[in-house]
Amino acid sequence: MSIGSTYPSEITHTTDAATGRSITQYTSAEANSYPLYYFIPSHTLDNRYVVFHSERTGYVQLYRLDTQTGEITQLTDGTTRESGWAIWCQPHLRGIYNHLSALNQITNDVFYFQDEEIRSTNLISLENRHVCNI
Repeated sequence: MSIGSTYPSEITHTTDAATGRSITQYTSAEANSYPLYYFIPSHTLDNRYVVFHSERTGYVQLYRLDTQTGEITQLTDGTTRESGWAIWCQPHLRGIYNHLSALNQITNDVFYFQDEEIRSTNLISLENRHVCNI
């Protein structure tokens, strides 16, 4: 799959039997899916999109989830070897370096490492660009 590939909504709503609280689950693919690193915001300022990592294609990539429709859009197409966290991910996982991405909430650009580059994808236009070599 490539940048701009879309997946249908996986959103499910349930109610916790013990507390009666409403639970919303955003992803349900049979793959690891997780937000950006702990102290990095994963949502846009207007809460329209949530950015997350997923291994749903067999590669670690970034995705944008539309909170209004549930549609999931691929934001990266990395193939870096050994891109996962060794203790959390499958050995020899490929994709982007999945623990180093950051969302600029003002410009809606998500920055990530791929091979020896820093790259970014704009969440609205899906424009992908090379930022610099490292």
